[in-house]
Amino acid sequence: MTYRTLRVHAGVYEDLDAISKYLAEEAPDKIADFKRTYRGLRSKIRQRPLSRRILFASYRRAVMAPEFPHHMIIYTVNETTVDILAVLSTYRDPEFIEQSVLGRDGT
Repeated sequence: MTYRTLRVHAGVYEDLDAISKYLAEEAPDKIADFKRTYRGLRSKIRQRPLSRRILFASYRRAVMAPEFPHHMIIYTVNETTVDILAVLSTYRDPEFIEQSVLGRDGT
């Protein structure tokens, strides 16, 4: 199996920070679980990037289920790389999600 290079947009770290802050207020005992789930799913995306649903255009999403079903990783895939562009709540307005991701395309 050939792995693509995994690249993470700088905005993803802001997304993760915002989610961590939210969890710190609402469910502080879940922060470590969330980070572990994110890392595990990121690894799975790298291994099988085309196995996830297309969200819009060429952007794919991977929902962080079952532990965090209301958060998703949004990424693109090309011949040599997988670019993680965002980690967002599935409760967000679809237009907000699309605009956020389009602004980050091209890492």
